[in-house]
Amino acid sequence: MTKDEYKKKYDDFMRNKEKYLADLGKLVGIDQFTFVKEEIEKVDDFFRLHKEKFANKEPEYHEFERYFYAYFGIAYITKYGGTLEFNDEKRDDAFGTPVIIHPLRNYRLAPSDWKSIVRDDLQDRLSFFYRLDKMISFLDDDDDE
Repeated sequence: MTKDEYKKKYDDFMRNKEKYLADLGKLVGIDQFTFVKEEIEKVDDFFRLHKEKFANKEPEYHEFERYFYAYFGIAYITKYGGTLEFNDEKRDDAFGTPVIIHPLRNYRLAPSDWKSIVRDDLQDRLSFFYRLDKMISFLDDDDDE
């Protein structure tokens, strides 16, 4: 896909991210997301049960990826801050997808990179919530150096 094609898909995603959250809520039986630990673990378990949907390592913007980007992107932003922005860096593995930019910490995180956590680590029962906390602690430690 070209940058313009990805940008169009990203713009569509951003316009509809609340709808994707609502649709995901129906699938997992949650009316209103609060992004607390138990809920994040429940959603993490849901995606792990359907990990075959993430077989392709390339960003696709299929329905399941939209749910994933919306939920975990917004969960992260709710817990740690930041904004979702279009990644137009072609050399980045997350090119063409929403990435989280945190203005107070000098980094970007991509929900598309996190697919591998679901796809490849099914035996590892560390929750996504725990992984986020570990990732932030690691990045914060790097900032102190």
